[in-house]
Amino acid sequence: QCLVAMATVLVYLTALPWAGFVSTTPLFIIAFMLGLGEKRVSVLVMAPVLITPALFLFFIKFVSIPLPRGSGVFLTFSRMFY
Repeated sequence: QCLVAMATVLVYLTALPWAGFVSTTPLFIIAFMLGLGEKRVSVLVMAPVLITPALFLFFIKFVSIPLPRGSGVFLTFSRMFY
């Protein structure tokens, strides 16, 4: 489980600059939870829905740290949230 978690984090960090925070983070949360053995569909659906906007608001509004927006179609998608 530890290796799966580390691999998931590495893939996330690699994809983050290219795909952006808004589109990558929900997928990362789901993959990370699956890697740790979570099987409840309700948790796998609700966690990214709640955690992603909370992190987004925290970093953008409260800490004023810009998050990666991605490029191409991901940049266009990310701009809807800024």
